Amino acid sequence: MLVILFHLNVPGFGSGFLGVDVFFVLSGFLITSLLVGESEKSGRISLGNFWSRRIRRLMPALAVVLVVTSFVSARSATRSEKESIRGDLMATTFYVANWHFIQSSDYFNDQGVESPLEHTWSLAIEEQFYFVWPVSMVGLLLIGRRRKRAPIVGTLALAAVSAFLLASFWDPGAVERAYMGTDSRVFEPLIGAAAALLVRREAVLGFLTRRVSAIEAVGAACLGTAVVVVLRSPDSYYRGGAVLVSVATALLVAAFWSGSGGVIRRILELRPVVWVGALSYGIYLWHWPFIVWLDVRSAQGVAVARSIGAVILTVGVSAVSYYVVEKPIRGSRGGAYLPARRVALAAPVLLAAVAAIGVLATRSPAPAAGTPVILLAGDSVPMVLTPYLERAAEERGWAVFSAARGGCPAGGDHVVHPGGANLASGRKCPRLVQRRQEAMVERYRPTVVVRWDRFSVADWLTSDGHHVRAGTPEFWRLRRESLDTDVARLGKYGAVVALVATEPPGVGIESECTPDACNDWLRRMLDHYGDLTSRWNRVMADFAGSHEGSTAYVSITDTICRRDASPCDDRIDGFPARPDGRHYKGAGGELAANALLDELEPLIR
Repeated sequence: MLVILFHLNVPGFGSGFLGVDVFFVLSGFLITSLLVGESEKSGRISLGNFWSRRIRRLMPALAVVLVVTSFVSARSATRSEKESIRGDLMATTFYVANWHFIQSSDYFNDQGVESPLEHTWSLAIEEQFYFVWPVSMVGLLLIGRRRKRAPIVGTLALAAVSAFLLASFWDPGAVERAYMGTDSRVFEPLIGAAAALLVRREAVLGFLTRRVSAIEAVGAACLGTAVVVVLRSPDSYYRGGAVLVSVATALLVAAFWSGSGGVIRRILELRPVVWVGALSYGIYLWHWPFIVWLDVRSAQGVAVARSIGAVILTVGVSAVSYYVVEKPIRGSRGGAYLPARRVALAAPVLLAAVAAIGVLATRSPAPAAGTPVILLAGDSVPMVLTPYLERAAEERGWAVFSAARGGCPAGGDHVVHPGGANLASGRKCPRLVQRRQEAMVERYRPTVVVRWDRFSVADWLTSDGHHVRAGTPEFWRLRRESLDTDVARLGKYGAVVALVATEPPGVGIESECTPDACNDWLRRMLDHYGDLTSRWNRVMADFAGSHEGSTAYVSITDTICRRDASPCDDRIDGFPARPDGRHYKGAGGELAANALLDELEPLIR
């Protein structure tokens, strides 16, 4: 429920993503309890039976989501969306979605195609843990026969290493490696596993029984504190906040395990809450696809109605999934209709079928011969606008392809903060941007290439590590040279390169930037439109004027902004064309796409 409220952008639930942390702890506690219980009962752990139970529990419901996502994408997605979703489908099918999204997404920022499967990164970590941990438990329990504390000490030691990696990998400009990495998040199920091992010790269980109300109160207080702290300071999550959430959750679960409890336990035992718990896997699987398909986060005027619709659809479809798919396959007692050996044979067949459906559903035909082709080169602004441009261009008989990448300038420079720290995905820009652009120029032979970004006015590092500071004479000299280089690369086969003016940020920037709190890149966009951005626009206009025929200068600022100021008033019917002040969405996306295509039409003719 916390995660859904977070994904719906409900005010006050900015730290709702901590629901995933709670889930990881619960998951580690659950499966470790099952494994230890089996070991105590039979003297061994059947890995085949464990994995077959996990496959039956998790894979069928996910397969339904993937097949439905494939068919929805086949009917409604644009070419770029299909291309993006195809990779997401493959990664989710084979439970490596977290590593895939580390490379391709910006989870906490709006930087590209919004995938209906982006939430499956957590399922990938869960499955990877389920695959490795039972084998580790066999070894730990064998050692534990001679040294009783070894399993607990070993589990906590592994958790400590993982928590250290979370803090080490944390980069405020690119949090995905820390947030989605298996190695940096596995401490949470491990803390749950350690709790499961501890509560089986008679002394610990006796202490829990005598002090259950106090332990429950401490756990609840720690969890509440963590939620407030992380909401006020998101950086604290990586510096101990996630550990605090995990320990607090483990305390609560341990208190409930004792068989008694206070107010919180009684609330969790209410029938509606238990029913939500039974449906929770399906609810997690379905809520995000419905949020994306209903375009909840961009539908400013009707966001509440669409949010309610997404919740109703999520609960309804999850109930059908639970009673029609999940329960029958698990069996009336959670057992198996199929023995482990047959499950092991059936699982690869199911995975292959789902993957094949995904590939077939997300294929797009090549543009017909003679179709004018527009290629986008730039950062997340044209990247997010791509689906709008594709739909609008299709009505004009044109095709649009995107070589844009979020966080990178069109030239692929290694962008950095003014102090020299990496900015977003700056390290990857030199390696990925030009290679992708040149491959797509070679493949599609575009009619027009759109060069449009914000990061051309950022500081950057040269290949030998020299820091080029924005606004210096060296900066402007190298920027003019970069235009020569970019136009030669992008216009290699005769395409006209359209240099798009960088418009000022919109009023939506206030949702991310207050007078007291604003990162230095957003502050630069706001405060230096007149001396950096506007001057860069004049440089591009002068360049286009001296390279007629191969280059053109276009601007949609007058269409989007009521006044040329920073931030500019870009509201449409009272709502910002750019909800975050940078990326066009909803009506703003449609307006910007058509305005840009109107500017490009003479070039295409």
